[in-house]
Amino acid sequence: MTDIQAIERAELAGLPATVVRRRELARRYAERLAAIPGIAIPKESDRARSNSQSRCVGLPDGFDQIAVMQHSAAEGIASPLGILCAHRQAVYPTALWSCTPGTGRCPCRAGHCARLIESERAQDRTIQFPPFDARAAREIERVADALAESCRRGCSSAG
Repeated sequence: MTDIQAIERAELAGLPATVVRRRELARRYAERLAAIPGIAIPKESDRARSNSQSRCVGLPDGFDQIAVMQHSAAEGIASPLGILCAHRQAVYPTALWSCTPGTGRCPCRAGHCARLIESERAQDRTIQFPPFDARAAREIERVADALAESCRRGCSSAG
């Protein structure tokens, strides 16, 4: 066994406890974020459970995602995009993929796809918070308070 394999094996032994802690913190995040009007929090399926590495939240309609992210950053909280649509990335030019199977052509304008509307909406309206095990339980309150303040300030597209 190599040194790397030994380290990985030791880390894997602690994984169940890590996931249990992440799920507990996810539950606390969900409770706290549910109190913020308009915020959409993920709901876990009965069939599958998340490892709860980070928390993705949906912003209220009309909110300026970038303004919310900037407010979070000003509070010292990283909040990157919730998801990233590969078809919107320059590295994947339309010529390499198509939303019209079998044609090799996409009639949609660059960065948008008629068949990926929900994915685009999710990219435009979600942010995520840092991995749970990087945050102590007290940080949940700080993160939630910063998000609630963004909502109170009305970090909306309209102003």
